[in-house]
Order: sequence, then C-alpha cells, then structure tokens
Amino acid sequence: MDATEPIQGRRVSKRDVEELRGCKGSNPGWSRQRITMELCRRWEWRDAKGRLKDFAARSLLLRLKARGRIDLPALQTQKGRALRQIVPPPPGWQGPGEIMSSLRAFGNVRPDPVEPGSKAAKRWAFYLHRHHYLGFSMRWPPRSEPHPWISERPCMPRRLRRGMGRAKTVHVVVDGALWLWELAKDCFKDAIKTLDFHHAREHLQAVADLEHGVGTEANRDWMKRTTWDLAG
Repeated sequence: MDATEPIQGRRVSKRDVEELRGCKGSNPGWSRQRITMELCRRWEWRDAKGRLKDFAARSLLLRLKARGRIDLPALQTQKGRALRQIVPPPPGWQGPGEIMSSLRAFGNVRPDPVEPGSKAAKRWAFYLHRHHYLGFSMRWPPRSEPHPWISERPCMPRRLRRGMGRAKTVHVVVDGALWLWELAKDCFKDAIKTLDFHHAREHLQAVADLEHGVGTEANRDWMKRTTWDLAG
C-alpha cells in the first residue's frame, strides 16, 4: 500500500487504516454506523453546514473493506426499518388523464391545507404513495440475497407507473455511495448509469492532486479545463 491513496475524495494513509483497525478492535461491540460516526468526528469530516458526512464515510469504509484493508462488523439486520404500508386508493378513485400544458396555462395555484384524518388527507396519502418518491419502499440495512441491498420487487410497480416501460432509454444519475450503485444495478439493469457531477469532480480532483500537486496553479488550470469539458 502506498503512503497515501485517494479514496472517496480523501487522501488515506497507512496510519489512517491502522487507526480504523484499532477503533474496531478496541470497540468490538460497535456497529458500522457507530464506527462511521466516530470516523467523521476524528477526521472532522463535515459538509459546508457542519453536518457529519456519514454517507461519504460509510462509502469509504466499504471501499477499504472491498480492498481488504479493514474488516467491518456484521450488518445489524434486526434493526431494519419496516416497509411502508400500502395505501389503498380512495373509494371510486380513477386515474387522471394525461395533462399536457405549460405551467403558465394553469394560472395561479392556491394551496389548500389538508386536515389530518380527513378524506382529503387520505387522498393525499394515496397520491404520495403512488406517484411520489416518498412512496418508495426499501429496507435498510439489507435483508436479502442475492440482491444484497434492495429487493427488485418494490421497484417494479413504481417504475411502470412512472412510464419507464415506455421509455426507449433510461438514464440513472447516481452519487458516490456504493449501496446506491448496487440499488441501480438491481432495479435498473439496462439503464445507462452515470456518476453525478459533484462526485465525478471529486475523483478528478484526486487525479489533479497526483499529477500536478496539491494547490498548484497547474492543478487549478487542469481542473478548470477538465470540469468545463465534463459539464459539456
């Protein structure tokens, strides 16, 4: 292993890896989530708003595990979140017809409050379940094999309702978290999968640091040209 290597947008040294091994060894009862949060605190890994970057840290741990650098505790599947309950359609409900128009043609839109427990609330819950991403059901941590991250079954009806069965091409933009790529692989097998711009730029920055040195003028010039080309 080199002195440092770029992983998840960070320079990880042999000492960092040994520190992670010691963290797990001295705390055998810690879960993956507990190790992830401790990693964020020790490395001061926070976003612009000061929040711990736990998803990035979890992805880094998974990458290190995949490379044989560290071991991680077994997944605590007994703590998984239950699948969202299926919301039945309102009595006499029929799907609306397709509406093709510009937003300007709708004129002014007035929001109406929805009282909990009312008929309107039940309709709203059904619309969310059927048409909004909040109705997407998945388990975390994973529970099944051979799809270790998510079962394909909950995805299928929602994909069809959103018109993916009629699409000639499906393009899925995914961030850097490994579990999301596994999810996309299972649920959108034939789709074109692309890393999002922000995380792609992080990988390019790691290349620039290696080739041109950290903080140099050549580094900045190369990043400016390359990200401009990436953005199209």
